Amino acid sequence: MCELTKRGMKWLSPDSKLEIIDGAKHGLMEHWSIVEKLATDWFFKHFPV
Repeated sequence: MCELTKRGMKWLSPDSKLEIIDGAKHGLMEHWSIVEKLATDWFFKHFPV
């Protein structure tokens, strides 16, 4: 299902990372706590306080 996304990674910066959440559908709402953690970690990595 995410093969197209995997192929598109070549156009992103080398430090980009694809996170695959097992069992998640496109909306991701049933896995919101995981998405929130990934986003928060990314934010603080790139915008330290």
